[in-house]
Amino acid sequence: MAVLALALALGVLAPDPAAAQGSVIRLGIGPGWERRWSETQLDARSTAYALVERDGRWALRARADRSASALWRRVGVEPDEGDRLRWRWRVSQALPDNRHDRREGGDDYAARVFVIFDAPPFSPGARALCYVWASLEEPGSVYRNPYIEDVVTIVLQAGDRRADTWVTEERDFPADYRSAFGSDPDVLTAVAVMTDTDDTGGRALAWFSDIVLIRAGPKPALPGAAIGPPSSRSGSWPSRLAPRNRRRQRYVRRHKGG
Repeated sequence: MAVLALALALGVLAPDPAAAQGSVIRLGIGPGWERRWSETQLDARSTAYALVERDGRWALRARADRSASALWRRVGVEPDEGDRLRWRWRVSQALPDNRHDRREGGDDYAARVFVIFDAPPFSPGARALCYVWASLEEPGSVYRNPYIEDVVTIVLQAGDRRADTWVTEERDFPADYRSAFGSDPDVLTAVAVMTDTDDTGGRALAWFSDIVLIRAGPKPALPGAAIGPPSSRSGSWPSRLAPRNRRRQRYVRRHKGG
């Protein structure tokens, strides 16, 4: 505890409130994170998220146990050419029992980072890029989510070769959006993180840290949509996932002999 207090005093573990600093927008992983991030539950069981100190930095720890829920942070900016999202993530291991990353029944990942566009997070009309730490798919693979066609999955890491180490990612997300959807994004509404094992019925452990939006252009945050407390509007992706939940129930009964 004394070491942690000293690190805070020296700025090694700065609380990192959500704030624009020139061309950099930090998304606020630090003390008080609960006031800035919202959770959307996507299954009967929620993934457990907690702020922890790991290797001298604040991180969100995600612990999934047959569960699925996402943490999201409202942003509200017009993306510009060359904008980038940078983050660090770490997993204890890829999901050992997932043999079908692309299919229904295998849509679970040790770690995901969503970049969400054009509508409130996890609502009808929202498009998303979903950067994942996959089980078997090769890094560089790109494919539609098997349940929601407006979500495009991009594999950045896979397997256990880099497990239990911090990995830094940086993505030109406007370019990724154009490749995925064939047009330019209008509004970057939110960034989300998730660890989920609801389809495969297993467990997973991951950490997310240092999530930063790097602005290349001069466009400010949109009026009324600048970074601030999370919106009170509840997400409605769960209603879109009702068919998925029914298929999952059949999948679980079939594999558990029920």
